[in-house]
Amino acid sequence: MRQSLLQPSAKRIFLLLCLLLMLPGIAIHASPLTVQSMTLGLGSHDSIVKEQARSVYAILQLESPSSGLVIGYRNRNPVQDISLRATREISNTFALVSNLHTSLGTADAVLIDLVVGYEHGFTHKGFFFSYGLGLQASASFLPVLELPLFNASPYLAAKLGYSCQDRFKLVLSSTTNTLFDYACQSISPILGSDLAVAISDELEAGASFFMQLSDVSPEAVLIVSKEVLVYATYKPRN
Repeated sequence: MRQSLLQPSAKRIFLLLCLLLMLPGIAIHASPLTVQSMTLGLGSHDSIVKEQARSVYAILQLESPSSGLVIGYRNRNPVQDISLRATREISNTFALVSNLHTSLGTADAVLIDLVVGYEHGFTHKGFFFSYGLGLQASASFLPVLELPLFNASPYLAAKLGYSCQDRFKLVLSSTTNTLFDYACQSISPILGSDLAVAISDELEAGASFFMQLSDVSPEAVLIVSKEVLVYATYKPRN
């Protein structure tokens, strides 16, 4: 009975977020976008489902004076991930955000998740902190089920970083949704760290580490998955 009550509610939230997801996209469509960066990366992923899966990903970042669009693709054979992230800047420290991600190839299933929320950031003497709040939802379409499975939960994100003269950047993060990964509940966050070094004005190299937990309670926590990434980013002169 409880599951039957939760499913329609999660479905309504999922459809509502799909509609809200269009708003930043409309604003972006009306703004001229230019290429800000292109990223290519390699990763090694380890989870309780599959050990040592290799991944290749590409990310294209577009920006205008007040909007941004990130397009991402990841190949973790046999799983293919495609992601879109739209942002609309309201002020220097406040922005609306929306994410749309789909995953194909997991037991012939199609997984779709999305986020609608906002992010607020602060900077001080090289340090920066941001947090994000909103709603997230997912739909899982499996061949063995007549109806898709829906899930909805709060979107929570926080980042703490330090930048030194635009040459060195270290970021620590905790979130329920990244460009390619989705946590079904807020008590199973995705923890991450990123270290980037600018080789020149146009080229940057870095490494990232992500780890998803099953719970925030020390007595019940399990490491669901972990991933190590190395990447190179090209920033063309506009």
